[in-house]
Amino acid sequence: FYLLARLRRMLSRAARRLRTQNLRAARLVIEIRYSDQREDVAQHCFTAMNTEIELLPVLRSVFDAALRRRVRVRRLTLRLCDLRGMVRQLSLFDAHSNIRVNAVTAAMDKICDRFGEGAIRFGYVA
Repeated sequence: FYLLARLRRMLSRAARRLRTQNLRAARLVIEIRYSDQREDVAQHCFTAMNTEIELLPVLRSVFDAALRRRVRVRRLTLRLCDLRGMVRQLSLFDAHSNIRVNAVTAAMDKICDRFGEGAIRFGYVA
């Protein structure tokens, strides 16, 4: 659970950085180096996105694919790749939920800007 919580914090920080630079990522990569110096890598490509709400399900599936051994983890790396510029495109379907996600994310970003990165976080259900 600790590794996944750490990855979630890393993802929140990276997603926030993407939003401040008006970018979206289309690939998530997790690298795990174990204490015996072996490494496992897993990645997943998806449509470009930049909010934690959209990226968290991808993070969980990639983490489950990357963590293959029961050996002490020495290094954990999260990369968001295939960056693309932010393009406003009108959606024919599901526009209401997208507006809500963007509003929640913008509100959380404002709180983090004012009070610091640890002031607010998403809650997670196991």
